[in-house]
This record gives sequence, structure tokens and C-alpha cells, in this order.
Amino acid sequence: MEMTEGAASLFEEEMAAKFLATRDAGGRVNLSVVISLQPWPGEEGKKLVFADMMMGRTRRNLEEDPRAAVLVVNGKLRTAVAKVIFRGFHRGGPYKEFVDSSPILRYNAYSGSRAAGVLEVVDALPETSIPLAAVILGKALLALGPRPGAGGGRGDLPPLVSRRFSSLTSVKALAVPGKDGHPLVLPVMALSTRRGGVMVMVPAAYREMLGGAVLPALGMACLLTMDAKSYKAEGRVERLGGRLALFLEAAYSAMPPLVGEEIELVRA
Repeated sequence: MEMTEGAASLFEEEMAAKFLATRDAGGRVNLSVVISLQPWPGEEGKKLVFADMMMGRTRRNLEEDPRAAVLVVNGKLRTAVAKVIFRGFHRGGPYKEFVDSSPILRYNAYSGSRAAGVLEVVDALPETSIPLAAVILGKALLALGPRPGAGGGRGDLPPLVSRRFSSLTSVKALAVPGKDGHPLVLPVMALSTRRGGVMVMVPAAYREMLGGAVLPALGMACLLTMDAKSYKAEGRVERLGGRLALFLEAAYSAMPPLVGEEIELVRA
């Protein structure tokens, strides 16, 4: 099933937050911000292309297992998701020329693209809206309901990173393994960090996708702020009533020039 015209148009927006979820040969998921993701002209609902630029773990995962998933959230909180199959990197030719011509790469201060990656859409859900009122209510409700049990994470996020994950103005996503082998990725705008290395979150859309998730399992949360800061948090993800909890095992910078650099956790 290809993407709808509306979903494909969201990936065309240069300022939208775009995420690519991948998995390695052992099933460990990774989630990265890939702003260069865009539809291939003429096949907008069927194919996406992106720039291979400072994405070592993502690249390795795609070469080990081509099953992946994409998510987009724009400034009006319109969102879309799709499962994709990686179809290879191109170091030259029309795909490479297309991604290199995008404004995002033309004005990038850190590096150019090594290659253009191609993703074939194999399944997609229609685009939808994330009501801002629901995000605010979800944030308030995170303080209620069952508390995470004992045996939390390895440590807490540094205060600055923790505040960015908890902020209502940052776009956040979560990736977990799927029962069909594809990683699942969904928006989780309402998120709260807690002492003991725990994140509690509420899916902002596509909650029905969790029926196809393998949980508990190792997963990853990723954020993008309005000033282009990005971080990742990796850990065990479990269901917690109508919410999800991530027990932190590691955190990483996801912005140039420190992409992939591990962030030291604060021990209790």
C-alpha cells in the first residue's frame, strides 16, 4: 500500500521533523532524524530518497537488514508513517543529483552527502493530525496511573537533555521492534523523564500500531528541537497501562558534529 498524496506531501516539507527507524541483523532498533527524506518525483507515494550524511549506525543497519520505517511530523502537527524497504545507495546518477540539489544539503555547514539512499514504501497509514490539546492533556496525565516498577535505568539523563525530552515544543518519536520484522515508529509528543533513568510517554497518534509491537524489548526514543538539537535515548520499553515506559540504558548526541557520541548518564 503506497502513501496517500497528503502523506507524501508532508515528506516534501523542508522544515518538518523526519525520522528513519532501522534494525540490525540481531533486531536491535535505531532511530535517527533524517531531514533529507523526501519523495522521489513521479513516484511520490511509492518511493523516498535521502542523503547518506553522518549516519554510520543507520547505514550499517540498512545494509544488514533492509526493513525500516519512516515518520514525519510537521509544524502544524500533521503526521504520517510508513513501512519501507531499503533498495540501496547510489553514489552518482539521478538520485544523488536530486538529494544534492535540495536546499538542506546546499547550505549544510558540516559535510556533503556520500550517496543517496532509496526506500520503497510497502505499507502506509493515512496522514492524521495530533491535537495540541491532547498533547497537553497527555502530559498532565503522565503523573497519574501506575508507576514504573523497580529495576529502573542505568542512570539519569543530564539535566539539559532531560529538559529537552520533557519539553512540549520538541518533536519526539519512539521506535520498537515489530512482529513482522519491520521496526515500528510513532510520535510520542507527551513525555516525562523521572529519576531512576525512566521515561514515561503517551503515543500521540497511531496507537493501534502497538498491537504489532514486540514488547517488552529494547527500543529508542529520539527528539528534534525547534533550534535543531537532537538526542537519542535507548533502553528497555514496556507497557505501563495506557502509557509506555523506557528504562534508560544509553543516550547519544544526534546532531553534527557529534553524531553518535555517547552521553554520560548521571548516576543516582
